[in-house]
Amino acid sequence: MDELEKNKKQTQIFSVKEGLLANISFGLADQYISPYFIALKISSFGLGLLNAIPNILGPIFQIWASYLIKAISRKK
Repeated sequence: MDELEKNKKQTQIFSVKEGLLANISFGLADQYISPYFIALKISSFGLGLLNAIPNILGPIFQIWASYLIKAISRKK
C-alpha cells in the first residue's frame, strides 16, 4: 500500500470517528440535557442560553481556526 492510499484510509477513519462523536454530542444535547434542565426548573432565559451556546461556539471556533491557519504554516 503506497503512502497516498495509507493517508486516504487514515483520513476516512478519522472522518468516521469525528462523525460518531458529533452525533453523540448532538443527540445528548437535544435528547437529554434540555429536558433535564426543564425538570430542574431552570428559567426560560437559562434554557434559551443553553440552546444558543452550541450555535455560537461553532462559528467562534471557525473564526479562531482561520486565524490559526494563517499564523501556522502547513508546510515544513
